Amino acid sequence: MAETTPPGLEGIVQHRYAQVGSHRYHYLHAKPSGKLKGTFFLFHGFPDISYGWRYQITLLHSLGYEVVAADMLGFGRSSAPTDLKEYAAKLHADEMATLAGRVAPGQRIFAGGHDFGVFVAYRLAIYHPDLVQGLFVAAIPFLPLETKFEFADRIGDESHSAIGYMRQFGGPEFHKNFVGQDKIWHLLSACYNGTTPEGEPGGSPEVGLILDRLPRIGLSPIVTEEELAYIVSEYGDSVQGPFNWYRLSKINFDADLPAAEKGNIRFKMPTLFVAGKDDPYLPPSITDGMKSYFDDLELHEVDGTHWVLWDARDKVNELLTKFLSRFTGLS
Repeated sequence: MAETTPPGLEGIVQHRYAQVGSHRYHYLHAKPSGKLKGTFFLFHGFPDISYGWRYQITLLHSLGYEVVAADMLGFGRSSAPTDLKEYAAKLHADEMATLAGRVAPGQRIFAGGHDFGVFVAYRLAIYHPDLVQGLFVAAIPFLPLETKFEFADRIGDESHSAIGYMRQFGGPEFHKNFVGQDKIWHLLSACYNGTTPEGEPGGSPEVGLILDRLPRIGLSPIVTEEELAYIVSEYGDSVQGPFNWYRLSKINFDADLPAAEKGNIRFKMPTLFVAGKDDPYLPPSITDGMKSYFDDLELHEVDGTHWVLWDARDKVNELLTKFLSRFTGLS
């Protein structure tokens, strides 16, 4: 894929690549001039790419932070392994720790995650606690590591209707419905709160995507045509890699089992968590009990959807700036 500057990030980011183990990672790199206040590693979720952090990259750059926003494996310009075990959140965290040692040697970093990206951020803090001085996570709270694999039972239980879309997305052939950039455009716009001319959404948490409705989905209200065109171009012609993230429950369980059996998982670093009040996939009530795992946790509900980094960007950035003032003395 030819490199183009992400819309809105002209003069702020550059495309960078890093080989870590057998994987090649692409990341957007922002490094302001002058003395740095710190380094942020940002991890996106589904269906997104590193560009999903554009509003926070702009903010952090203006505040004097270096930023590494990586394409997760399977997304954008990063490697897309065929072996699902290579997508494990712990493996991502370990490889991001290695990359942090190259980009910011000897430094403690900040880790940020949205959607599936929080799984990487949380595990970076669990497995590399001395590396992470602060956490900023959005949309998905910390889900305790388990010593018994129960996800298959939960996802197959019809009483858990709000995760019906996960059964659909995790299907081994489901990604084949979205071959080619036109279909990917409609997929992304539907996932980004787009609707038909009659105002019908492209799906719901209970049933997943309504495939025969997608061709009638218009432009999402939370992205511009230019932004969506850029994201689609970064996806290429296949979404198998992104959908692989819905096929990892047992893989992540196995990778985390030793830590789960050891127990006593606590996050000692200051943590900021933000949830959208109108997120249909993960209502803010899901954060109940989260505080018991954190020594220093800020919880905020803001007027926004699952895409709170975009549709509530001003409030999110305000909260992030205030959070960082604890570390730097910013006003």
